[in-house]
Amino acid sequence: MLMISIVIPTFNNSSTIELAINSVLNQTASDYEIIIIDDGSTDNTSDVINKYVDNGTVRYFKKSNGGCSSARNYGINKAEGEIIAFLDADDEWLKDHLKKKYALMQTGNFDWVAGGFYKRFTDKALEYRTITNCDNVEWNESSHEFKLLVNGIFWFSSFPIQLNTVLFRKCAILGIDGFDEKFTTSEDWDLYLKAEIAGLRSGFLDEPSAIYNFNPSGITKSDSYDCINDQLLLAKKYSELLGLNNRYIIRSYADFIWHAGRTYLITKRYMKSIKCFVLAMQIDFNVHRLTKPISQRVRKCIQAYWGGMV
Repeated sequence: MLMISIVIPTFNNSSTIELAINSVLNQTASDYEIIIIDDGSTDNTSDVINKYVDNGTVRYFKKSNGGCSSARNYGINKAEGEIIAFLDADDEWLKDHLKKKYALMQTGNFDWVAGGFYKRFTDKALEYRTITNCDNVEWNESSHEFKLLVNGIFWFSSFPIQLNTVLFRKCAILGIDGFDEKFTTSEDWDLYLKAEIAGLRSGFLDEPSAIYNFNPSGITKSDSYDCINDQLLLAKKYSELLGLNNRYIIRSYADFIWHAGRTYLITKRYMKSIKCFVLAMQIDFNVHRLTKPISQRVRKCIQAYWGGMV
């Protein structure tokens, strides 16, 4: 049986998808197939992909637009490999990603694995992201096993897990019904929570294996608003896990409300934004939330000043 099936959903990513494909072709692992799901693109994606189809590099499927969850589920069902790997059409892998994640999965007998990644900003700066420095994540350095639901709760503000670093056993992801297609922006968060509630074993490798190319222009106002709505829907779906009797739970809840306030501010919903900021500070008064944006702005100004002096 084929080892790994790589599912790449795409919607109007003709300018970036070759970067993603080539990062797969540069992998040190070789026993894999590339499955591209075109989720109703209206650009020239098919023209870009055709040369890879013609030489047998990829399997290419077109479908009507249904969102990334729908596209990934479509790809999972078409996959012939025992392991499913995910890659977005505007991101990329480092060359040992598949080899190291597959080895971790096999040696640790994990149902799914993830790892650290680089977030690349528009100025090309790289920032390493990992779960190993998160207080409310349990991670065993020797066994590599990790748990997200500490004290019966997940944190709302962010998951330091990128879907581009994730490998799932196909039987395991089908066993939890894949991605919930009613989510448009939080489908990966939902998947991780379903996996943990189902008792699936998860492993984490504290090494960078992927690059998430951050594109602020790709996040529209409506997308940001949808993100908050999805997070609220996610919290409602897992409401039995909620509780406010632990300092990590309180802080994570406040962080989420603060994040919601920032998103409402971006989308010019000013009254909702103010209410969120006030509520977050009432739940957990944290000066760092207030000073962090200011310190970031000051740091950028200093860097710009000294850069101009050189």
